[in-house]
Amino acid sequence: MRADPEVLGPTTPSRAGVTSGHLVYMAMTIGTSALLMAYVVVAARSLEPVQFGQFSALFGIVVLFGAVFTGVQTYMAGSIAAAGRSARGAALRAGGRRLAQWCILVAAAFAVGSPAVAGALSTSTRSVWLVGLVCVLTLVWAALLGVLQGDERFAALAAVNAAQAGLRLLAMVAVVAAASVETILAATALSMVPALLVVVTVITTERPAVAGTTGAPWVARPALPTFLVTMVVGFLSVGDVVLARASLTAQGAADLAIVAVAGRVVVFFAAAVAVLAYPRFVKAARASDARPTLRLAVAGVVAGVVPLTAVVLWQPTFALNVLAGEAGPTTLALLPGYLMAAVLFAVCSPVCYYVLARSHPRRLVRVLVPILGAVTIGGLLVQTPGQLVMVLVAAGLALAGSLAVLVASDSAGVEP
Repeated sequence: MRADPEVLGPTTPSRAGVTSGHLVYMAMTIGTSALLMAYVVVAARSLEPVQFGQFSALFGIVVLFGAVFTGVQTYMAGSIAAAGRSARGAALRAGGRRLAQWCILVAAAFAVGSPAVAGALSTSTRSVWLVGLVCVLTLVWAALLGVLQGDERFAALAAVNAAQAGLRLLAMVAVVAAASVETILAATALSMVPALLVVVTVITTERPAVAGTTGAPWVARPALPTFLVTMVVGFLSVGDVVLARASLTAQGAADLAIVAVAGRVVVFFAAAVAVLAYPRFVKAARASDARPTLRLAVAGVVAGVVPLTAVVLWQPTFALNVLAGEAGPTTLALLPGYLMAAVLFAVCSPVCYYVLARSHPRRLVRVLVPILGAVTIGGLLVQTPGQLVMVLVAAGLALAGSLAVLVASDSAGVEP
């Protein structure tokens, strides 16, 4: 079968090689997701519920920023994927300069805003400073992963992700007995240093099999739509936990944090599919109809998250006891609605990246800003975890419907 030049150019690996890399990536990502889940599960089972709620809110900021920083990963991946071999070095240098600026900006924001954040979350300023340190390291991490993603070195991407997840879990196990959220955050920050050294070594010592497929200059997706997409993709089980800590009682926030552990199983899988799909969306962006690629990505998400959700709902008490060490009446009542919201957000994840790759920034902004604004305001106004879950389900339905309209109307490709 002849290769489609829009997808596989003369410098790309064979379809068999690409598929093999994807399979290795998915297999290793399953293991990485298990390690990341174990990190949260160890905390959930070892800390008191209210203390776990505090940890979830603080680490939720890290994960939320990490989701936002996938915009940096997306930027780096796109620039490397389109740069071509001769322009790869220039793309790396330009990305490095921007990365330094972004790191300074994030560090300054935490230095100035830590007292206000600490007051809102009823925690110490030092805890927020530690969160800021982890966020800066996560920003660097995201940029480096973007290089591997843009090179389509998915096996290496999966390997370094697994190494980082394993180091994080070891750090948690080593210090969780101290029952100190600050100690856990400090150990997490320390665990990222060797992981960063590993990924830098992988990037600098091994030449990529493919360094771009088109040789065309990369036109970065506008910052606001990329930011909004990553906020939406990473909101569930992360942003909602932060909102719960700010608006609910300590026990209410703890209940939502426990249920969110189950939701992360769904969200993590969708994120892995989106990482694989986005470079393909970028390369197919000028095709008259790239929806077959989108359908494949959505089908992959559905095939993964529906069985996972069914298993959790089949044995909810067992699932919550395994994941969080607690399955009370309140958390069991919250679980079905929360998982419904998780599935909606998961299915929407690759669709968001598809619309982003198709260069429809104004359409994305018009859809995502109202939804994020409504879920944030609604989350701050609620008084019970059940009300917050209802807000999340409504936001998921609104997002799914809006994106369906965007995809249905997408026939011309690049927006003028």
